Amino acid sequence: MRKLYLSILYVLLLSLVISGAILLSKPSEKNRAAGNIGNIGASYIKNSLYISRELKKEEIEVVNNSPDIDLHAYLAEDKYGRVSLNLTYSLSGRRIIKKIDKSSLPEIRNMFSFRELSGEGYRLYSMILNKNMKKLYFYAERKKDKKYTHTTVYSYNMENSQIEKIIYGYGEFSKFFISPEGEYNAFSYKVCPLNISGNEKTVTIIISCSNDKIVFNSDADSVRKPIGTTGNFYVYSYDFIGWRLNSICELNQQIRAKDNQRNMIKSTVKYNLNGKTSNSGK
Repeated sequence: MRKLYLSILYVLLLSLVISGAILLSKPSEKNRAAGNIGNIGASYIKNSLYISRELKKEEIEVVNNSPDIDLHAYLAEDKYGRVSLNLTYSLSGRRIIKKIDKSSLPEIRNMFSFRELSGEGYRLYSMILNKNMKKLYFYAERKKDKKYTHTTVYSYNMENSQIEKIIYGYGEFSKFFISPEGEYNAFSYKVCPLNISGNEKTVTIIISCSNDKIVFNSDADSVRKPIGTTGNFYVYSYDFIGWRLNSICELNQQIRAKDNQRNMIKSTVKYNLNGKTSNSGK
């Protein structure tokens, strides 16, 4: 009789233990609600951080982009007004993400707000990829005064993530022209020195893509004798036409009298970066 009583008592105690364990393992409605709120809060915080990073976003077209590099470029502004240039691309089997701020690219400071105030200017444009040299070139434009704009030419080295300022100019800039083998990059810009009527001309610049140094300036070449200058009576103007070989290009030459009393002389000039020029006809 005593053994039966102990057996019944054991079964009852075991049932109570199992029931208690089941009850403890189930969260209450209150706890479930708190958990849901926590998840929603975490999601909200995550999304809020994303929004705060990029309140404004502007895609930048990349000329000569290739599927293997797959370069993606855009400007972004966060809730504090900080603007950055963001680059994503593939190189040597790696996906690289680079964020460039105003310390390396001062022209982008307040770029969106300044553009909204002025209605024009304040942009990054004409971005072009030189795949052979793993370089990226683009214009950083600031204030536009009537016809001309304050513009800086930049390069970005995709291998070491270094950005370099090449030249600043005040004018109306053309697109970039990469030579067939990627060794050089050329562009032209219209300018009016001292804002004096009759001084208007076009200047051609050629850059060596290996070191981003200027190797030719139709106005005042630092290496060779200039092929044309603005003298007392005549204005020499050189507009880039295109590459014929890797180191030979064609320029549209115009020689104009400042007083406009003589007819303008037009011709096509072939320029060899090895130091020779030849006129191919008027």
